[in-house]
Amino acid sequence: MASYLHRTATTIYPCYLPVLGDSTGAGRIRLAVAKVIIFFCCVQVIPIFDKNFFMKTTLDTENGKTAPSFFSTALKYGVILFVVLLIHDLIWLALTDNYQSGWKGFISTVITIAGAFMILSHYKKNYMNNQLTFGEGFKMSWVALIVSSLLTGIYSYILLAFVSPELVDLMIQQQYDEMLESGMQADQAKEAMKFVQMFMKPAVIGVMAGVFGSIFSVIWALIAAAINKTK
Repeated sequence: MASYLHRTATTIYPCYLPVLGDSTGAGRIRLAVAKVIIFFCCVQVIPIFDKNFFMKTTLDTENGKTAPSFFSTALKYGVILFVVLLIHDLIWLALTDNYQSGWKGFISTVITIAGAFMILSHYKKNYMNNQLTFGEGFKMSWVALIVSSLLTGIYSYILLAFVSPELVDLMIQQQYDEMLESGMQADQAKEAMKFVQMFMKPAVIGVMAGVFGSIFSVIWALIAAAINKTK
């Protein structure tokens, strides 16, 4: 049962769609989710690609440029990583209905880890004159990853509470079917689902996604900072 709760918390739900097949409303659900995801991506991406973000500005004091704040830089990195993860989900949505696949979670993890390394590589080169301590690297990557995790949690709540609340029932049914397929008796599965259903609420899912993401962010940030440090 713990594995079902862990997967519920760590799945990026903005694009989570169980196997809908030809069920009534499947096309409507897919269309609604896709529209919201695309709109959200556009709203988030357009403002962050300002002309100075991918340029060396922090240390360019000769021209009188003002260094961006630590948080604004981390916020931009975190939003970009979040959008990349959403794009990955969109591609998965277009290719398959198997959103319980271990490969999906594996790819999301790889993207997150790679994102932490790329964040520090860009930050070190463009903002720190290729000089980065372990503490500086950890703070930047950790805050950026937390931003990404919190956005995931917020978006998951919006999706499941307002956009497509029927997805919650579909996820519950799929987890129940998986319990039966694993060999669990029907009465045992029903009892287990009573406990699982307490956590299958939009607000709870959103909070769990943010919390689990933040916890794992510490690990990825530590590794990225240890490898990218220069002093």
